[in-house]
Amino acid sequence: MKATIEPNPKRIFVSHTFRKAQWLQLQELIREEFHPEEIIPTTVCMANGSSIGPGMVVAFYMGKEISEGLVEETKLLEDIKAKL
Repeated sequence: MKATIEPNPKRIFVSHTFRKAQWLQLQELIREEFHPEEIIPTTVCMANGSSIGPGMVVAFYMGKEISEGLVEETKLLEDIKAKL
């Protein structure tokens, strides 16, 4: 998230499927790390949640501009894969 989030984020959406404790924890971590103007907590509706299942916790936010030729994005994914 640190590598892709826009500086000084205004809004971050935080959602979950039946993981309220982790959802609340993620909101607190985001507040501490990024200091957004607003965190918008949501849940995943039953129609989507039934496909996803319990256990998803996710943050949605506006990211940085896409780099020319996806150079930065490719490097980020390669760094993530190297850690697996």
